[in-house]
Amino acid sequence: MQLQFQPSLPLNSGIHLDGSFRIREPRLCTNHTHHYAGYLDFANDTRHTFFWLFESELDPPNDPLVLWLSGGPGCAGTVGLFEELGPCQIDPQDHQKVRPRTHAWNKRANLLFIDQPSNTGFSYRTPAPFNDPNAQPVGTSTEAALDLISFLQAFYHRFPQYRDSPLHLFGESYAGHYLPILAQHILTLNQRQPIPYRDYIRLPFVKPHDHLRSQIFPIRLASIGIGNGLLDFLTQIPSYYTMACKAPLQPHSEPPSPSGPTTLFTPAQCADLAAHTPVCLRALESCHQSRDLHRCRQAKRYCAHFSFRYTNHTTIYDVRAAARPVPVDYKGYLNRPDVQAELGVHRSYTDCNDEVYRDFERRGDWAGREPLQALGSLLEMGLPILMYTGDADFICNWLGTLAVAQAAQWSGQAGFEAQTWRPWSPQDHVQGHIRSFRHFTYLKISEAGHEVPAYQPAASLAMLNTWLQKQQL
Repeated sequence: MQLQFQPSLPLNSGIHLDGSFRIREPRLCTNHTHHYAGYLDFANDTRHTFFWLFESELDPPNDPLVLWLSGGPGCAGTVGLFEELGPCQIDPQDHQKVRPRTHAWNKRANLLFIDQPSNTGFSYRTPAPFNDPNAQPVGTSTEAALDLISFLQAFYHRFPQYRDSPLHLFGESYAGHYLPILAQHILTLNQRQPIPYRDYIRLPFVKPHDHLRSQIFPIRLASIGIGNGLLDFLTQIPSYYTMACKAPLQPHSEPPSPSGPTTLFTPAQCADLAAHTPVCLRALESCHQSRDLHRCRQAKRYCAHFSFRYTNHTTIYDVRAAARPVPVDYKGYLNRPDVQAELGVHRSYTDCNDEVYRDFERRGDWAGREPLQALGSLLEMGLPILMYTGDADFICNWLGTLAVAQAAQWSGQAGFEAQTWRPWSPQDHVQGHIRSFRHFTYLKISEAGHEVPAYQPAASLAMLNTWLQKQQL
């Protein structure tokens, strides 16, 4: 159905919203709750953003709203839906069918997935004049954040029942870049402080001559949760050497675990990595300072090559020798004509778009230090933040994410660093270890790779439900 989201009551400033939702209630992925899938089409713009909303199984009107973002950059939110935490998953016995997921994250929360940035998943852009500023591809976390704020404003017009719901932003991997920047912009707008002209003209509801301060709904941001996040490459790069050459192959051992007889890399491989790490750090710093396209491209490729060149029969997403793969492929299912008809889509589904990845790579966004700075600012403002990491991941390993948590500059930095580990036992046995101070929590989850909910579904759901209730673990 075609639903215009021009509201019966104007925004405070009288700004006229112009766009439409195409929404279906598909007969897919059912778990006895209402769910809605479709597009937000921005009028006079090239963006068509796909979303999938699942109501809570418990109490939809009163339960919070969780927005999930996948990483990449360039991977769709629907990756998390099917691989990790959505209400349904592909049947491993028949890849053309779905079955309910026992530990779906909408048990006590309304769950919203968005395919973003544009051209990921089912989201797409239509051709536009060459000189149209809105037609330029998204290539930074700030641009992605502003597009998401645009979506949320339209979403609250179409689904007014969620305007007063606490919003929890969750995501993993490159969402470690997205989420702090998005949260910072949300809080800036809530405080009715203007943001730079060059940024807010990207909002499709804002005319260039209009003031932004009174033109949007306040967003009840309650917390952010970052799983196996890439927040600050400069801080996290040294952890590859430590993880591969100092830490044991039993990542589930009680932290800290910096030494052991068995390592991922051989002595020769460790010597090679040690020699190239300082060169990588200098290249990253040069990219960050200059944002020169050539320097950033070269730095990214150099660092990735020497950090991940040795796999030694493991993967960068799970260092355990007997690592099991993430759930079975779902792209064939989403590209079936009958499934697409239910969703109201007519385009080939890809989970991760390499061109979007290259846009971020060329712009040097991955080397930016803004997410780390935003993390400290958000903590200083009192926003509850959860960082959780599977201990078997290599690419965004727990040593690196812990280093980021310790590097965040805020008034509680020393207090957080002084905390000792305590066991985390959500199901009557130890499944991880926690360090927390005030409203900042770091959780290392045992026996989990890069996508924690796929490896530890029960533990991750327990983590989520406790966090939503208390904003602490």
